[in-house]
Formats: sequence, C-alpha cells, structure tokens
Amino acid sequence: MEMQYIVPLLAFFVVILLFSGVYAVTRSKKEQVQSRLQKYTRSSGTEEKKEQEQTSDPQGGRLRKPFQSASRAMAPRGWMKKAELELAQADIPLKPEEYVMLNILLVCASIFLAFALTDSLIVVLVLALASALVPPMLVKRSRARRTARFNNQLGEGLVIMANSLRAGFSFLQAVDTLSKEMPPPLSTEFARLLKEMNLGTPTEEALTRLMERVDSEDLDLVVTAVKIQRQIGGNLAEVLDKIGHTIQERIRFQGNLKTLTAQGRISGLIISLLPVFILAFVMTVNPSYMSPLFSSPAGIVMLGLAVCSQVIGLLLIRKIVNIEY
Repeated sequence: MEMQYIVPLLAFFVVILLFSGVYAVTRSKKEQVQSRLQKYTRSSGTEEKKEQEQTSDPQGGRLRKPFQSASRAMAPRGWMKKAELELAQADIPLKPEEYVMLNILLVCASIFLAFALTDSLIVVLVLALASALVPPMLVKRSRARRTARFNNQLGEGLVIMANSLRAGFSFLQAVDTLSKEMPPPLSTEFARLLKEMNLGTPTEEALTRLMERVDSEDLDLVVTAVKIQRQIGGNLAEVLDKIGHTIQERIRFQGNLKTLTAQGRISGLIISLLPVFILAFVMTVNPSYMSPLFSSPAGIVMLGLAVCSQVIGLLLIRKIVNIEY
C-alpha cells in the first residue's frame, strides 16, 4: 500500500470520528426524551415541533442542521420518506438522515480502500456499487424476516385476543394480554400500540400507524375488521377467531407449498452455483486456461452473456416456484 493513499484514508476516518463525536455531544437529554416520546405521539415532523426543538436546544440545532441538510440534499424527499418507513418496518433504530449518511460514508470508505489496494478503476467501481447496494439489501432482508415472523405469530395471537374478549376483557386489556403473552416482534408492536393509545392517540389512528410499521396483508385484514366493529358494532371476538383460523390455515398451506416446490428451488440454486464453482476450480488448477476469458474482448462478452443467462434462468425458476394464492 502506497503512502499517498494511507494519509487520505486516515484523514477520512479521523474526520468521521470527529463529526460523530460532535453530533453525539450536541444531543441533549431533553432531545433524547422527545425522540423517545415521538414514537408514541400523534404529531411527527410538524413545523410546531421543529420550532420547539430549536428553541429548547438552539446550539445543538444549529450544529445538527448541516448534517440533516446534507443528507436531504443528497437524497430526494420521497426517498427519505420511503427509507424512514422501511427502517421502521425492519425495526432498525436509525433516522433516515443517519441511514443516508452511513450509506455515503460506506461508499466513500470502500472507494478509499479500493484505491489503496489496487489501481484498477473497474475494481473501484464494482466495490463502490456493491457497498451502495448492500445496506438496502440488508434492510429489505431484515424487513422480510420480521414480517414473516409477525405473520407466523399473528394467527395464534388473534386466538389469544379473542379468548380475552370472551372472558370479559376490553380491547385495551386484550392488547395488553397479547403484548405480554406473545414473543417479539408481535409483542413489541402491540406493546407500542398500547402505549400510543395510553398516551392519547385515537385507536383508529394507532391501528393505522401499526399497519404502516408492519407490512402485512393479514394485519391489514385484522385492523380493517377492528375498525368496522368499532363503527357499527358486532362480536369482535368471533370475527378475530375466524380471521385467526384463516391465517393459520394459510400458514399451513404455505408450508405445504414450500415442501412441494423445494426440489425446484434447490435445482435452481445448484444450477446457478455450479458454473461459479467450476470456474473457481479451473482457475485454481490451470489459471492460464481461463485467462483468455478475462483478457480478450470476446471472452468478456461471453462472460457477460453467461451472467445474463444465469440471471434470466434464476428469475424464470423463481417465477415458476413462487405460486400466488
């Protein structure tokens, strides 16, 4: 590693640490309390609230303003709102501004590291692109796993809620029972729902916020049933019991479907990984045999066509085994 790359790399990380330290110091206790209460209050992001934060901590607000302005300037407003929703659905405790700045810092750090290790522009671009795509992929994966766990717990949770209502509990007491009896993430979301309602948020609005935090079609059905029952009346316990039974049957059907399509999914995985392993094996045994594939223009074109064919095959196999119901 050449010395001309080490100095900028060290300076880059020193600036990051100094900036992080200043940002952490400027966060007062009052703002931390307000940020905790913000999750359970109705108003979020209003102008009145921003003015209160600036008057309560004017120096910290001035120091944090460049941080937030830079993040919003580098990302569109609609993308920031989408990122905020995805972070909430994935249960990642980051603000959109922090998420954007972390992505930017990761890309910059990967570029510095690539320049320090190699002089190839292609490697630098590939590493920068990979570092830019990794955080959204991790957030999406965490969001999908959390939603799947929530859906698997929802059927049993609705049975508990229906039994609580039959025992004479109110809706708030049934939600409290559900938040204590079930494991996360279902207990976490319903505990947050209970806190919002206890802090004065209307039930309909709290349920709407719950649907926004959890991207689940089954939960949308439950919330719609609860809202209709609160408006026109009816036996909520019986409705929740039927919805819970439907969700449990759907989960059982999903399990049977995954069992039947397991062979196709494994075949697609093996077919996609087999060329990669063969390429790595041949390059290890006889590197000169595979060198024209990476050095000549025809070899690069063939390699690109092979990758495109693999991607198209994976998409087709995924389309076949993913059955909509």
